[in-house]
Amino acid sequence: MALKARRFSRPRPAAHARTTGLPQKPFWYALVATLGVGVGMALLSAVSTLATVLTYVGIALFLSVAADPVLRFAVAHGMRRGIATLLLAILTLALVAGTTTAVIPTATAQVATAVDGFIRFFESLPQQEWFAWLSSQAPASIDLDGLLA
Repeated sequence: MALKARRFSRPRPAAHARTTGLPQKPFWYALVATLGVGVGMALLSAVSTLATVLTYVGIALFLSVAADPVLRFAVAHGMRRGIATLLLAILTLALVAGTTTAVIPTATAQVATAVDGFIRFFESLPQQEWFAWLSSQAPASIDLDGLLA
């Protein structure tokens, strides 16, 4: 029996061993990763939309439970249920309109006052002692007074 000549070479890596840090097919790897991120974002968006819908459903349930005693009282005193429901809806809309009419002028006045306060604050900054100190400490390339103008 003849002995075969043996080659002295590096052993081949196993089929599952990685020789570099990159995957075998980087395009497919990136495609699958991108699709995974897209699916994750779609799921988060669906949960967000579902939360909004569930909030609306919860508000509707609360209003229906809150309105039920009034409707029962009206029906018990001889009013038809449809007319009682219509009357309650009109009353609720009038209450919302009245509250909105009372709140909006006050809120508008407060926002206007806040904006005036911010404007006066920014106009008074150059006269404040700490701002003058900060301006003197800042490099010449930074014009703090020019930023406020």
